[in-house]
Amino acid sequence: MERKVVYVAILFLRLLQSVCCEGHGIQRRSSNGDPQLQMTVTHFLNNSMSMTHGSEYEYSFTVQHSSQSQSDARGVHVTWMLTPFIAINQVTPSSTTGSFRIDPKGDSVTFMIDKIQLSEEAHFNFSVTFDSNSSLKTGRHHIVTPVQLLYYKEYTDDGHVITKGTPFSSPLQTVAIEIEIPGCSSALGMASGDIKDYQLTASSAYSDSQPNQARPSEVNDAWCASITDYQQYIQLDFTRKTRVTGIVTYGRSKKEHWTTKYLIQFSNDDVIWHNYKENGFVKEFSGNYDRSTPVSYQLSHEIEAYSIRVKVLDWVKLICMRFEVFGCSIEGSPEKCIYPLGLESGYIPGEALSHSVKPPTVSRAPDIRLNKEVLEFPNGWQAEIGELDYLQVDFGSLRKVTRVATQGSSGTDFPFYVKSFQFKYSNTSTEWFEYSENGIAKELSGPKDIHEAKYPIVVKLLEPITARYVRFIPTTAPSLKVMRAELYGCMAEPMPPYSGVPEYTRRAVLLDPESGWFFVCMYTEQRSESSCFSSSNGQDWRDVDEFIVGIIALDPRNGELFGVDSRMNLHRSTNHGVSWKVVSSKHFDNAKNETSLVMSKGIPENMVSTEPNSFWSAATLSGRKWAVSGSGIHMMTAGQSEWSMVASWKCCGN
Repeated sequence: MERKVVYVAILFLRLLQSVCCEGHGIQRRSSNGDPQLQMTVTHFLNNSMSMTHGSEYEYSFTVQHSSQSQSDARGVHVTWMLTPFIAINQVTPSSTTGSFRIDPKGDSVTFMIDKIQLSEEAHFNFSVTFDSNSSLKTGRHHIVTPVQLLYYKEYTDDGHVITKGTPFSSPLQTVAIEIEIPGCSSALGMASGDIKDYQLTASSAYSDSQPNQARPSEVNDAWCASITDYQQYIQLDFTRKTRVTGIVTYGRSKKEHWTTKYLIQFSNDDVIWHNYKENGFVKEFSGNYDRSTPVSYQLSHEIEAYSIRVKVLDWVKLICMRFEVFGCSIEGSPEKCIYPLGLESGYIPGEALSHSVKPPTVSRAPDIRLNKEVLEFPNGWQAEIGELDYLQVDFGSLRKVTRVATQGSSGTDFPFYVKSFQFKYSNTSTEWFEYSENGIAKELSGPKDIHEAKYPIVVKLLEPITARYVRFIPTTAPSLKVMRAELYGCMAEPMPPYSGVPEYTRRAVLLDPESGWFFVCMYTEQRSESSCFSSSNGQDWRDVDEFIVGIIALDPRNGELFGVDSRMNLHRSTNHGVSWKVVSSKHFDNAKNETSLVMSKGIPENMVSTEPNSFWSAATLSGRKWAVSGSGIHMMTAGQSEWSMVASWKCCGN
């Protein structure tokens, strides 16, 4: 762990300057009849005390006369030069301490004692708050605080004029403490599973020794490279920027294979990679000497990165490794766009999945889900042999796709699988584009044999795509074209730059049943365009002011609407959204507490159903009905039985 040393030495120079400017010299030893003080300083902090940002501890000092002192000391100044992350709190003087005052400044605090008589001493305890702003990183910190004693034989201060004689001082003292802020030495999740399989990739891998086998447990054998050269690595992509402080490695659990030397590389963009160095030189880590004994290292300085690689330099028989990394995620850092988009979890609903397969081929679109135990033949989604069948996914709104994982059929030692497939995408479901790199269409690779087919094989898209729809089109397979899959990435729809109003969602609708006004909002980044619109009949639509990005509630008592702008400031309208005025959050909270507000209905980002009644519908007092689907806004006039679509969701740059 890196040791941070904070040493404040400017105090003594400042004190010298303040005295020299008056034409005085500081006397180190007193002459006959002069005072001579001595000071002891200490702290009340021990290794058993748990410290973190905002913790408190105490300093103490005592000033008393030495045996050579021959007169009272006046104008006694004890100055503590505090580091920027130490703030003084409460001061407790002893009962024998005379009149005093405290002068705190930005980087110091001075205790000014009017007089210390020959028979007296001054004693102070004061508490401080450590790093209340969380400016320090977790780890060990060595804090050195200089303390200076300055005093006079003759000194008067009437509140207007200070008169003083020759200054005296004692040697500069320091109080040194070591504080370790815990929280950045925890295992990051290889063993626990907090690090997911899709976060692990490698330069190459043997069929049964995929990157997900690099977890340090007896259940996992190891990651083993299928190529034996000096370009082999295993890579871990964090979901957000992470501080790495240590690593432990193991050999292969079932065979005599291990790595004996490696280096660590790190990157923030997966393009430019840096070697970890110590003392200006690339650090080569000594690895394992057998297959089971762990070898750990604590990094002398932390790595902050989105991705790390363990690059192998030497090995025994075969390049194999299991490992764990230690550290902590950096809160507040942007999240990496590599999250599962919902095939495996079911967040992408079954109605969002469609395919072109026709009977007699047995195929069910929902069987495409990664790791799904499909009990019926063919144990996964199947494309017809000899045809370029597709499996289509509708996200419901725009997604950025950065990687894809595929695997073979489930529940057998001899799974069917797809070796390669086309990957197409669209914003409209009518115009399709084939995934390409450097302008050339590129097929993506799946498992290469029946052993790999048991595991999810992750492929990174070197050129990520943004789309609402994607298609898997299997092209090559050794027998039946059966696959399961997952997509990874993140939301690609524009969002306001600020947050803080939990009632706000990117898409939402609200109906005032009494007035008959219907409001619909979908955030746009274009400042000249409205995010919200209103209508009372489904034919005539009115733009709401451009600065309003969401309408969140209605007060049924008075028809008052509440909306938010892009900075999440609250506004209200008393004329059905024609004009708006800023209001406080207290006003909104009072309205919520005093009555049952009609809250807007957020539209899920994964909604794809075209049925008007499938998600939300409401009616006005006059009987007009409004409804929402994945296609848009629907309306039914009083007395009618048919829905009419009166508005569609704007999507994908259109």
